[in-house]
Amino acid sequence: MKEIEKNVPLASHTTLKLGGIAEYFAVIQTLQDLEDAVIFARDNKIPFFILGGGSNVLVSDRGFPGIVFKLKLKGISKVDVDGGAEIVASAGEVWDRLVEKSVEWHLFGLENLSGIPGTVGAAPIQNIGAYGVEAMDLISFVEVFDSEDLRKKIFKPSD
Repeated sequence: MKEIEKNVPLASHTTLKLGGIAEYFAVIQTLQDLEDAVIFARDNKIPFFILGGGSNVLVSDRGFPGIVFKLKLKGISKVDVDGGAEIVASAGEVWDRLVEKSVEWHLFGLENLSGIPGTVGAAPIQNIGAYGVEAMDLISFVEVFDSEDLRKKIFKPSD
């Protein structure tokens, strides 16, 4: 992980170009970066906020009195599963890039969700949808990092 920065303006990290200063700021490019940043927040008893593409967030001009994790986890791959295929994508990927790759690989279903701003990591939480298609109907699992016990966990739609 790059070093944890102090007093970083958040306006340049949001689509509305608004927002004050983050007391601390960390760019997260790997799972180890995320674990290190969570430990930093825990050790310093400060809150953290996870920021993806900044398209569905309004940051106060007062800023954030803790650490902001800017997710830049990247990677999109096609995985063969039970005679078919699934796409596995990292949280920091731009959502529209995932849609583009699904069309390129002839894995149809997401194409109606093209043009929606944000990152892959926000999709399950926002449950993005358009033109009769909802992300929740196409997501087979979500792998998360539990900040309490510092472990990865997998959630299925039924969870």
